Amino acid sequence: MTDAKLKELLNMLTIRTGESKLQWKRAGTESKYGVAFNKGRITVDCWVNKGRKYVNFSVYNQDGYKIEEFKFNDQAEFDWFDLVYKLHQAIEKKYLESTSTVVRILDELKST
Repeated sequence: MTDAKLKELLNMLTIRTGESKLQWKRAGTESKYGVAFNKGRITVDCWVNKGRKYVNFSVYNQDGYKIEEFKFNDQAEFDWFDLVYKLHQAIEKKYLESTSTVVRILDELKST
């Protein structure tokens, strides 16, 4: 996959996630998420090891075979790390419904 295609894919996934147009699900670990399409699947993961943050972005074909995998850390490949990290943050926000939870807690606090 070219850098341009990867960047386009990451940006489009982040936008569609923010618009709640993708249904991400947990994919094995607490921090790993996946989304299925007709022609394949994508997973995104984020973790910290020895003070460094890492992200992993994988693309699977329709038969379930991993065809692309990208692993970046916050010190060596920051631009790529940042793109995947932003996607992961958008996924977690939607998955955990953090915004609506905060709004509900504020509403509850205001009514007490």
